[in-house]
Amino acid sequence: MIWLHVTVWFMLYITPLTFLHQGHDLQPGFYVASLVPTFLQIIVFYTNYFYLTPKYLLSGKKNYFWILNTILILSLGIVVHLWMDYMHNEHFESFVDEKPAQSLDKLFFFLRDIFNLAVTATVACAILLAARWQQSEAARNEAELKNLRAQIKPHFLLNTLNNIYALITLDKEKAQWALMELSKLLRHILYNNQQQQIPLDDEINFITSYINLMKIRLPQDVDISLKINNDNPEAKIAPMLLISLVENAFKHGVSTTSKSFIHIEIASDKNRITCVIDNTNFPKGAADKSGHGIGLAQVEKRLQLCYPGKHSWEHGVRPDNIYHSSIIIETD
Repeated sequence: MIWLHVTVWFMLYITPLTFLHQGHDLQPGFYVASLVPTFLQIIVFYTNYFYLTPKYLLSGKKNYFWILNTILILSLGIVVHLWMDYMHNEHFESFVDEKPAQSLDKLFFFLRDIFNLAVTATVACAILLAARWQQSEAARNEAELKNLRAQIKPHFLLNTLNNIYALITLDKEKAQWALMELSKLLRHILYNNQQQQIPLDDEINFITSYINLMKIRLPQDVDISLKINNDNPEAKIAPMLLISLVENAFKHGVSTTSKSFIHIEIASDKNRITCVIDNTNFPKGAADKSGHGIGLAQVEKRLQLCYPGKHSWEHGVRPDNIYHSSIIIETD
């Protein structure tokens, strides 16, 4: 950011040199004289940027902000006017003693100097406000992401614990094994979920463990497949982004009386990560409130926050009553 400030002011300082090359009647003293207005613009800019705007405008003391800015701009405007008048006249004559036409000219140049300083103050204020807005927006997005992560944990744990509870009465050894698998999942949630990005392999391992737990209580004839094609070992993804899609597939894609399938494919290359899920569709009735429909809404929000403008998501029920979900995340 500092280099940008230096570059802009440097360009403003060297601009008068172009006049020295284009006009033969201009003396080097004109260039020296032009440096003073630019220097006073710098004073106005950074006084607003570092002091007046944050201390008064952003703190709600708008009256002080306008009053102090008016005093600053008028004072420096008079300094610029007198300096330029002095540099253009060997002997300074009072403003009142000038002829009417010359007085109007001087008034025009004075108002022009005031306008330039006012624009400089406005630009400084606008840049600072934009920067503060970006900071607050980033903080808001981070808070919303943390809130979404906090919602994922109880939602996921509730479903998994229900599965283990049902398993205890059927097979205690499998229940013990399931608890061990659940401890691995909890470790992933507690540690990896706090990071902005995690290796895609870790997310795949998490999903694999979740599917293994879910398969315990499903009928044997349910066709469940997970295909992995991770060609980019360095690929990273926001933690627990895909699990809601997998949960949704198990929730709406399995029937105890009809033929069911869930096909999941996760792939990556140097440019993108893709996750495609196809499953049979057995929509829940209105009385079924499990999950409360928050899973897919969370996926949409997290995609927008984590990958703005760098993702696509197609999902819905196809004409053959197969639910299709396809997420593409650009990673380059």
